Amino acid sequence: MLSEYIATSDGFGNDFYDGNPIYNFKIDNLNKGVIIIQEEPEESSILFSAWISETELPTGQFVNELVVNLELTPETTILIIDLIHAWILSDLTKFRMKRYIETISKVRTQIKETRELEFAC
Repeated sequence: MLSEYIATSDGFGNDFYDGNPIYNFKIDNLNKGVIIIQEEPEESSILFSAWISETELPTGQFVNELVVNLELTPETTILIIDLIHAWILSDLTKFRMKRYIETISKVRTQIKETRELEFAC
């Protein structure tokens, strides 16, 4: 079952609208979650970082979560889809996912360098 597990509104139902997180979900049978935090875009950079953490829910249950902090661009959209696929659909372990995040970070660096060259021209 797919469900949100982080409050994005106050006790009166008013949304926070702060981009933290813009989206979150938990897959109950995998005990895995995903949190996506969006930052304001800057012209020449691509902010994209990800990590694996563990959080305790109010019920006392622990959830392993993929946390992604990004500027939403066409490039980062591809990266996050790939990370979510690896974390949820391919069901990578925490160790393998951490290594995969390192690989994705290298791709992000290559995208950033290419973008900087485009802005310089």
